[in-house]
Amino acid sequence: MPTVHRAIFGEVKGAHDLIVATPGTTEAVLTELAARYTDRLLPAQVSWKPYSCGFPVRGHYVVTRTFPVRATRSGMVQTHAVIVPVDVLGDLTLEYLLDLLPAESQSPVLEPSSVELSENQAPNRSEAVAPAGFPSAVRMLLNGQVPIWLGQDGFEDIVRFLWKRLWPEARREFRFRISAEPNDLLDLPATLVCTPIEQRTNWKLQQFVDPNLLELPDRSLSESYLLGLPDGDALKSLRDRLGFFPAQLAGLKRLEQYVCMLAQDTSDSIRTAVRLMKAMFPEPAQCDVEKASLLTSLAQKTIEGTEQDVVALRNLDVSAFSDGPFNLHKIIMVWLTRQVAQGHGGVIVGRSILLENHPWKQTADKALADAFKLWSLSHARLIWNWWISDPALIAPSEVLISEQFHGVEDDLRQSLPADIPSSVRPELLRMCSNKRFYLLCSAILVRASDLSAIDKFRAHLA
Repeated sequence: MPTVHRAIFGEVKGAHDLIVATPGTTEAVLTELAARYTDRLLPAQVSWKPYSCGFPVRGHYVVTRTFPVRATRSGMVQTHAVIVPVDVLGDLTLEYLLDLLPAESQSPVLEPSSVELSENQAPNRSEAVAPAGFPSAVRMLLNGQVPIWLGQDGFEDIVRFLWKRLWPEARREFRFRISAEPNDLLDLPATLVCTPIEQRTNWKLQQFVDPNLLELPDRSLSESYLLGLPDGDALKSLRDRLGFFPAQLAGLKRLEQYVCMLAQDTSDSIRTAVRLMKAMFPEPAQCDVEKASLLTSLAQKTIEGTEQDVVALRNLDVSAFSDGPFNLHKIIMVWLTRQVAQGHGGVIVGRSILLENHPWKQTADKALADAFKLWSLSHARLIWNWWISDPALIAPSEVLISEQFHGVEDDLRQSLPADIPSSVRPELLRMCSNKRFYLLCSAILVRASDLSAIDKFRAHLA
C-alpha cells in the first residue's frame, strides 16, 4: 500500500544535510531535498516563525516544516518532511500531511516512522468558508500571477483551502513556500508565496494579496468554482464530464472561455471553441463525443453562413478531431453546392481556394472538385459569376470543367452574361482555345461591342 515516508534534515558535522529518514525513502528525493529545499530560505537577519512548504520532487510530493535551532553556527535550521507518491494526492487532504509534521523542533532528533495510507489516512474534513484574502489570491492565480501573502499568519489557511479546490493533476504541480524576494522564485518557482513583513519592500505592491477581500466583484465562472460558490458548479460539472484536469490553475480560464463560446453560438464563437478544444484535448481519441458535437455545430453555422464564415476555416486546425479533415471537406463542399444551386456567390471562397495557399489547400481543392463533380446549367452560371468577378480565376478553374461532361459548351453559351468586360475577354478566349469551345468563342466575340467585325473575325481565327 502507498506509504508516507518521513525525513529530518539539519546540522550534520557543521553543515546542512539529511539526519535521518524512514527505511525505503527514495534516495534521489532525499538528496535533492537536502541540496535544494530544506535549508534556511530566509536571510539570517530576518526574524521568522516556523514555516511550512509543499512542492513536487521526482514523482513525489513533499510537505516540510522548518524550525530555527541552536547549532554550531548561526542560521542553522531543522526541517521535517513527509513524502508521498504524487499518484495518491487525490485522496489526501493537506491537513493530514501537515498534521504528520511536528509543531516544534526535536532535540535530540528521534527516528521517525513511516505511515501506511490505507490504515491511517485522515478523512476529508468538511469545507469551511473561504478565509479572508482567498478571493484575492484566486483572482491573481487565474491571471497567471504568483500571489504574495504578507506575513506568515493566515498563510496556511489560504493554502489548505486552495488544496481542497484542486484536482489531483493540479495538486501535483502545486508549490507553496516562504520567500524573501522575487529572485528566490527563479530557482524555486512557487504557486503561492508568503513573505515576512520586514521584506515587503522587496516586492511590488500589486503582487500582494488583499487580506481583507471577502468577495470578488464581477467574478468569473473559474473564480466561482475555486471559491466553492454555487455558480461555479456548472464549470465543475463540465470539467468532470470532459475529463479536463489541467496541471495549472490558469487552464480553468480556457475551459471557461470554451463555455462562453458555446453559449454565444455564433460562427465565430464556434470556431474559437474548436481551437480551444484542440488546445485542451490535442489527441483525436480524447473527448470524442464532445468533439463530434462541436463539429456538428461548426458545420451548421458554416453551411448556413456567409463567405467569410467559410474563408475563416482556412487556418482552422482540426487535427485533434477524429475525421476532422473529412468533416472540413464536407462542410466546404456542401456550402459550395448551395452556391451552385443559386448560380451565384462564392467568389471570395473560390479565390481563396484557387489562388491562395493556406493549410486547408488540399482539403478545399478536393471539396471544390467534388462540388463540380456532376455538371449542370447551375454550375455554368456560377463559374461565369466567378470569371466575370475575377479573371484570375479563369485559368485555375479550368480543371473544374471536365471533358467528360456532356453539353458543357452549350451550358456556358446559354448562361453567357449579357455584359463581358473587355479586361476579361483575353483570358476567356485563351480558355476557349484550350478547351476547343469554338462556338462559345464566337458567342463571346459577338458581344464585344468595342471590336469591329474584322477584329472579331481575326480574334476568332486566332
